[in-house]
Amino acid sequence: IILDTFEQIAEFAEETVGHWLVVAPSLQFLVTSRQALDLEAEKLVECTPLDLTRKGKGMAEATTLFVDRAKQVAPNISTQARDIEKVVRIARRLDGNPLAIELAAAQMSEFTLDKLLRQLNRRFEILTRKDERSGSPRRQQTLHAAMEWSWELLKPFEQAALAQCSVFRAGFDPEAAEVVIDLSKFEKVPWTVEVLQSLRKKSLLNMREPDEFPGEIRYKLDQTIRDFAREMLRRSGDRTTTRARHANYYLEIGESLRRTVGAEKDIAWKRLDLEMGNLLAVHQRSLANKKMTESLVNQSIGAALAMHPVLSRRGPLERYLLLLDSSIDALARVPVDSEIELEIRIARGQTRRARGILSAAKQDLNRALDLAKSTHDEAAEGRVRTELGAIHMEAGQLKA
Repeated sequence: IILDTFEQIAEFAEETVGHWLVVAPSLQFLVTSRQALDLEAEKLVECTPLDLTRKGKGMAEATTLFVDRAKQVAPNISTQARDIEKVVRIARRLDGNPLAIELAAAQMSEFTLDKLLRQLNRRFEILTRKDERSGSPRRQQTLHAAMEWSWELLKPFEQAALAQCSVFRAGFDPEAAEVVIDLSKFEKVPWTVEVLQSLRKKSLLNMREPDEFPGEIRYKLDQTIRDFAREMLRRSGDRTTTRARHANYYLEIGESLRRTVGAEKDIAWKRLDLEMGNLLAVHQRSLANKKMTESLVNQSIGAALAMHPVLSRRGPLERYLLLLDSSIDALARVPVDSEIELEIRIARGQTRRARGILSAAKQDLNRALDLAKSTHDEAAEGRVRTELGAIHMEAGQLKA
């Protein structure tokens, strides 16, 4: 017996499938569900995203599915190498999700591959079935409907948790979840980690063990789920406060890790590298506000400085300079404390020097030197003079 989309009544699994197996033990069930049934006789086969890696001379699973479905609406679709690479990029943007890939392929009657790639930021608007006679259930007619189907099966506190998970970028650990996710307005709610485990069981949240830190847990949303959850967070009215908790947590963690010295420094900087996505999110959101405040400028500078140990060593330096530039540009609109400007000027001076932009580096470091003197920060003054000395040496300007 085949039972499809059983997640809508999974709470009754014991009274239905469990009971049937007792009265008719020779029965066999094939059940599709977003969550496990938790039955003793259950054997789980997890349906992972389609493979995005090419094996041998053939195409990857996700690529094959896209091309097969696209040929149904655009028989002359190109399968040359450069076009297949675009298909791979589309499938990767869609997390290897079969339904999303099928819906994307259905657009090839109207879109080119390049246009489809550009439009994927609007995936919930464009990923719909063109053929209304397909016979597919409503939840499979559009990507948004598929997400709504899963959303409506969640308990209110699970919906709130999933929505708040959207503020994280590039994953998060249980400690971050406990601080950032706030479910206090709900009564009799399980621990946050238990709620996350429930979302994981319902295939809405991924969990992995980071290579750098074996034995630890890290959660992550697929991009499609994250985009939907982000919209739900906006509608809930909790976006501002959730982002504030996220920013405060990662700025505190980033500041602590970047200042770690001694034997623990390498481990701390590896952990910083793991949180680059979250720190970048803090930086971008702080500067995206139309009404800039000193607090927001401080956030952008704090995030940029937290990324300094990693980006200044492995780069890309061009990208890091853009981050530093945007934070320093904001100082023209909203001044901050001299101690804070001093740090960001040193960071940009060091980065410009590493890029070989010596004249601009000197400007930053001379400004930092003035700030160090005005604040009587002898340690900072020593750091700046060392950097300036290195620039003069590299420019061949030191006198014997």
